[in-house]
Amino acid sequence: MAKFEITARIPMRPYLLKYVRHLENLEEGEALDLHRNGLIPYLLQWLVSTKADLLNSLAQYKDGNKQSTIKEQFTGQLPVSLTRRMERHWRMYWTAEAIFMFDRLVHKHFHDMLGYRILAGVEAGDNEKDIIQDYLASMGITEEEIGFDSVKKAATRWRNDKKIPNLNLQKCP
Repeated sequence: MAKFEITARIPMRPYLLKYVRHLENLEEGEALDLHRNGLIPYLLQWLVSTKADLLNSLAQYKDGNKQSTIKEQFTGQLPVSLTRRMERHWRMYWTAEAIFMFDRLVHKHFHDMLGYRILAGVEAGDNEKDIIQDYLASMGITEEEIGFDSVKKAATRWRNDKKIPNLNLQKCP
């Protein structure tokens, strides 16, 4: 008997979409199966809401001092497959708040992994700039999707938050 599946799409920023594909070993356009074990399926299951929550959710979400809509900020979409049974029992919906929370969690994980890669690479004698560029290139993330300077600044903030001493940035232009 064939397994009936529904495919939903989660709005995401394009560079984080590539990061999720890299983490979960997904091809372009392949749906993420929520039955799989992993960080991303777990987070998505955790952020599921009921229909009542969805109806009470606003399409606008205040992000810092600016109002932005999901369509303005998240131009990529992550396909997610779920079975009919999952939909029937869980009544799966993602509110605007849940989508923004998912974005923040994936964004934080992206920078955590980069930070640890930089620390390991610098200890091995590599240049921070090369490490960042290799990290982005390994996932196919382009300069248009996220700028090198913003990634480098985020890596510095990450080290400061973790109370890790600053690296010798004279080697990194």
